[in-house]
Amino acid sequence: MIDNTEIEIFNRAQNLKNYNEALTTSWELVFNKFPDLIYFAQSVTIPSVTVDGIKTSFQNQRMYLPDNQIDYGQLNISFIVDEDFENYDAILEEFKRQETAGKGNGNKIREILHDLTVIRYSSNKVPIAVFKFTDASLTNLGSINYTSTGAEAEIIICDVSFNVTQMYIQRFRKSNILDGNIECKV
Repeated sequence: MIDNTEIEIFNRAQNLKNYNEALTTSWELVFNKFPDLIYFAQSVTIPSVTVDGIKTSFQNQRMYLPDNQIDYGQLNISFIVDEDFENYDAILEEFKRQETAGKGNGNKIREILHDLTVIRYSSNKVPIAVFKFTDASLTNLGSINYTSTGAEAEIIICDVSFNVTQMYIQRFRKSNILDGNIECKV
């Protein structure tokens, strides 16, 4: 028969804090508009989050109050350019759509804004949360560097950057909770 002490020990063991480090390789990009970018994505840099301070005088000192506006840095993605340049050309065409979005009948700005998601995985490759980026706009497509002096042929890696309007985190689960565990109760 299980007594209350054993039940408490079991429940504590199941709810231990997770002290594992997050891994830089535990992610996946979800971006419906550019599937080739997803396949060849090598790295994603999650934007910084900043709030400016408002300079205020208080009792002969200057202090800074936090502004109520959050600013997000740029979302940067490094990707391998495929041999046919399909992914690079698709992004370049999107820049051209941005250039002409304000022209014509009505406002077409919603057609050029993008929603992107980066899935965060545990060290066991279980999805635990997502970063959601809404109304992102293209800001930069990196340069391509060809060379004929290299000893070995290298793959072409390019960067693309997006301005982010909003960033949300949606949590699914804790990484140290095992599937199918049942809390032990009397």
